[in-house]
Amino acid sequence: MKKIISFVLAFAMLASVALSLSSCNVLEMINKKDEHKHSFSEVWTTNETQHWHAATCEHTDEKSELADHKDRDYDDKCDACGYDLKVKVDVEDTKTVNYIVDVTDESGAAVAGVGIILISPNGFYTSTKITDANGRVTFTLEEGEYTAAIAEALEGYSNTVDERYEFTKRIAKIVLK
Repeated sequence: MKKIISFVLAFAMLASVALSLSSCNVLEMINKKDEHKHSFSEVWTTNETQHWHAATCEHTDEKSELADHKDRDYDDKCDACGYDLKVKVDVEDTKTVNYIVDVTDESGAAVAGVGIILISPNGFYTSTKITDANGRVTFTLEEGEYTAAIAEALEGYSNTVDERYEFTKRIAKIVLK
């Protein structure tokens, strides 16, 4: 009987040690999973609105550096990934293009916060857009003949709202005096 009890106790101890070792292995596996470092492609993946680096590891849903496209230099390409941001138009649709207005003072410094409108030959006015920190505003409109105008008088400058500024290659330059 003592041999049986000794055997059962020895078996229980072995089972206990085996169970604790397997628990350690489970914890070790969990910790290793948490230590996984994702790897990402150096090439940008893009869609119409965003860009990112896709995962090259087994976690294919992971994305690195996910961001919206931005075109701060107005070259119709995303500054980060180079995605072509030109307005895509069907052949049957009206052609739309960008009209850019740059506003500077007489020294050539950009002037931000100036309200600008575009006016068509038939008197159509666009809504007012405000120049950015670079003194620039962009209108995307049906291709046509437009002039630019200041939306309201500016304190400290003699330019009037009645003055019209012509576009050359879809860029108008307004110099505040």
